[in-house]
Amino acid sequence: MDLGATTCTAPGGYCNPVFVQNVLNNALGQPCTLTYFVPLSTLNVGNVIVGNTGTEGTTLTVNGSGNTTISQVTVTPASFTVSGLTLPLTLSAGASTPLNVAFTPTATGSVSGNISIVTSSANNALNAPLSVPVSGYGVNSHTASLSWTASTTTGVTSYNIYRTNALSSSSCATGATAPATPYPSLATVQASTCSGTSCGYTDTSVLAGNCYWYYATAVSGSSASSPSNTAPASVPIP
Repeated sequence: MDLGATTCTAPGGYCNPVFVQNVLNNALGQPCTLTYFVPLSTLNVGNVIVGNTGTEGTTLTVNGSGNTTISQVTVTPASFTVSGLTLPLTLSAGASTPLNVAFTPTATGSVSGNISIVTSSANNALNAPLSVPVSGYGVNSHTASLSWTASTTTGVTSYNIYRTNALSSSSCATGATAPATPYPSLATVQASTCSGTSCGYTDTSVLAGNCYWYYATAVSGSSASSPSNTAPASVPIP
């Protein structure tokens, strides 16, 4: 719609009451300010152990022309919380702000929710309130138990344990190829804790639904042996 010196066009097809009000304001000689939020996809926190908290973040961006003021942010259900926004918050066109969601599951299973971002009536955005879907999955606490035969080399005092970061479950499928070494260091096990020729370690930091690969080295003095064979551990869900 061409109103004299100014063209008042809703970007992205946002023809709604906010746009109509802008057109009327423009017809009365006021600036046509059409701000809108860049739509966001689902914020997926992923697998989180029940009682623990996981986080995921994104960026909230305003486009168009003029300013918009965020007056209220709500999130449901209560297992999700939002941070990163100090309200009221005014953003000019092209400006961004962090938007972080935390997920603290109280039970196992999938949880979905929604963040609602509301703007002030005096400084509205075309697509407000903006809805941002959120999701997470509550999982049980799991462990991975490792065992190996003690080294017969004289002077071995400890064993270093190495593990990959979390991988997709398919990485532990039958016939899967072990990831290339080296892996990040995980822990040190003292040889004195071995029972006879049997040594072991329990990894309590694994998460449900993931795959991990391990190996160990024997430490004697200031030197370590070559890596042992690699072994996978597939952690179930939930």
